[in-house]
Amino acid sequence: MMPIRAFGDMEPFKDWAILSVLVRRVWRGTLKTLAFGVNDAVWFALLYWIVIGAAVGSFVNVVAYRLPQGLSLIWPPSACPQCKTPLGATENIPIFGWAILGGKCKHCSTSISWRYPAVELAGAVLFAGLALHFQASFTPTSLVEMSAWGFFIAVLLALSLIDIDIMELPSELTRAGILVGLIFRTFYPIWATGLGNAGPPGLVDSLYGLLLGIGLFDTISFVGEKVMGKEAMGGGDAILAAMMGVWLGWQLLLVGLALGFTLGAVIGVVAIATGQLKREEPFPFGPFLALGGVGGLLFGEILIASYLNFI
Repeated sequence: MMPIRAFGDMEPFKDWAILSVLVRRVWRGTLKTLAFGVNDAVWFALLYWIVIGAAVGSFVNVVAYRLPQGLSLIWPPSACPQCKTPLGATENIPIFGWAILGGKCKHCSTSISWRYPAVELAGAVLFAGLALHFQASFTPTSLVEMSAWGFFIAVLLALSLIDIDIMELPSELTRAGILVGLIFRTFYPIWATGLGNAGPPGLVDSLYGLLLGIGLFDTISFVGEKVMGKEAMGGGDAILAAMMGVWLGWQLLLVGLALGFTLGAVIGVVAIATGQLKREEPFPFGPFLALGGVGGLLFGEILIASYLNFI
């Protein structure tokens, strides 16, 4: 298999020709393997949201880098962090731009972190999951629904990266998430139901989720402080849980928190056992909550149904 870095050494036209052929062959093969009666419009909608997800992932990289520093998210355009040369049009293409450059700046040869294309790829995969979960189409209700939940996913992704970098969850993002979530879950069901669709649960469920998220984490923090004599959970985690509750509602929030705590505990134990983390050393919990939130959104109803059938 040709290493990714080799793409940057090819001639431009040959490079794009090979990429184009590979993409076409993979896409056609995927359609032939998975289609099974699914119409072309569904696959076109899926491809559309995959592209949008990659572009959103690219913007999330900008947010994660600039927001903690108080920089503008819009200006100046993306540039090499070392030589400050603005990126060209082809260099800004999500995922492929990094591959074409071979992971290095075209002008100063400074290495470009693999995290940039990884986040863009994560955005594409997450938006694909949303499109499949909500059976995305190009109807007005579907476009609004996908855009709103895409915003939720983008905020979770940005918060995760920032928490990893500086161990903080900026209130600008969590409060924006709460506000947009309340608006969406209040008015979208009314509009969608009027057009004959059920829509997600409304304002009451969101408020229950918000109160559950804050209350649960405040309780954990209070008990942990009394037992261990120090802060057990960061305040930003409680606001993140509240934001997740607004979007997911109280039932799916419980699933998301269970997944997040389980994943965080497993990773924490492994990190301590392998010496990568000291026993009392703090570590970012936001990414685990975010992953749990995504899991609750995409698989929560299935998990709840399976649990109820089991008992």
